[in-house]
Amino acid sequence: MEPLFSDERLNELASSLFWALSVEDVTFAYDGPNGLHERVFPFDPIPRLIPQNEFDRLEEGIKQRVVAMNMFLQDVYHEGKIFKDKVFSESFLLSSSGYMVEARGITPPKGVFLHLSGIDLVRAADTWFVLEDNLRIPSGVSYALKARELYETCIPDALAERGVKETLTFLQNLGKAFSSVNAGGEGVILSPGRHNAAFFEHGYLAESLGMTLAFGEDLLVCGEDVFLRGCFGKRHKVGFVYKRLNDEYLDPVMFNPASVIGVPNIYPIYKKGRVGIGNALGTGVADDKGVFYYTPKIIRYYLGQDPVLPLPPTYLPEDPKDAAFVFENIGRLVIKEVNSAGGFGVRFGPRLTKAELAELKVRIVASPRGFIAQEILDFEELDVRLQDGTYEKRRADLRMYAVMSEDVSVLRGGLSRFSGQRGSYLVNSCQGGGYKDTWVYQPAQTA
Repeated sequence: MEPLFSDERLNELASSLFWALSVEDVTFAYDGPNGLHERVFPFDPIPRLIPQNEFDRLEEGIKQRVVAMNMFLQDVYHEGKIFKDKVFSESFLLSSSGYMVEARGITPPKGVFLHLSGIDLVRAADTWFVLEDNLRIPSGVSYALKARELYETCIPDALAERGVKETLTFLQNLGKAFSSVNAGGEGVILSPGRHNAAFFEHGYLAESLGMTLAFGEDLLVCGEDVFLRGCFGKRHKVGFVYKRLNDEYLDPVMFNPASVIGVPNIYPIYKKGRVGIGNALGTGVADDKGVFYYTPKIIRYYLGQDPVLPLPPTYLPEDPKDAAFVFENIGRLVIKEVNSAGGFGVRFGPRLTKAELAELKVRIVASPRGFIAQEILDFEELDVRLQDGTYEKRRADLRMYAVMSEDVSVLRGGLSRFSGQRGSYLVNSCQGGGYKDTWVYQPAQTA
């Protein structure tokens, strides 16, 4: 395929996009040596291209995972059939920090737990693998949508020429999903605050979906309802809250009394069905990387289907056979803490010293439930144009997004994240990585 842009046009485009991202404060904080640093989210103007037929397979796999995991959440908080049929250990699930006893017996409106999901994939040896499910607070969709907005403003002809699939429908579907579980009242994006790494996203979604951006102190439970504090003492009834904070911080009265970012007494209102919450309380258990290990079994159990998208070879140290393999091969595996996120708690065996490997083994022996291990995939490197105009190969994943209501719809594109340093396998935004837009296109027909 011919290059998308000439060097001259690419330089102009890069300058225009960086200016627009700066003006609109499209930031994402990363973890540096002196703490979190906020910056314009590094953006490569050269998009990643995925042909429609390849994307169709990815879309099928994403829909399959989201449907199965939603059924899993409904089951583990109600009848527990998967436990009774001995497909999944109840004690294993109960040991997850993401499992909420308080969510037992609660069926969210329309039975939907996962209003918005983010699934991380990588391509290695022409095969797409699922690396992680983000089902509690999947971040990043706004960055993909904003990038596409800018392209449509700057270079609409390039999109049209290649038949690039639009993304606006996804945003509309997300708004419909939120509206469908609104118990009657305003919709609110509940943000933990300005210093959250993805704060841009909170404001973007609020503005795009016609919702109100609010903090914990802006919401008040009075009687049987939740209200938004307005001007001059006015209150506005709230019917839906899209929370951008972990469940344990949502209600300091019911969960963590140290939380200063939640809404006191919102849990009983949610339990009575007088306010909808997305994603539903309790979904954090599905983010547990130990549960990820079991997702092929979960898909087969609930859907009677083989997984469309494979996982990398994954091992659970709590299983004696897996533990023996992990300890024997730890020097060539990647070890992940099951409750980690953002690339934290990840250790690459080949990069550890003998002393560090020995220390890691001690930690795994002390808490085998706290870790999983995976084979290190030699996943795809993409050409990346850096902000200084030079080019480098950087490893990249693809975070795909799905919205669930009566059915599941998938964003026709996604967030292609690339590593912040050459040779690094960590592409996470919190680790200093950048991103590309992802163009799903229809290849030209040949005669």
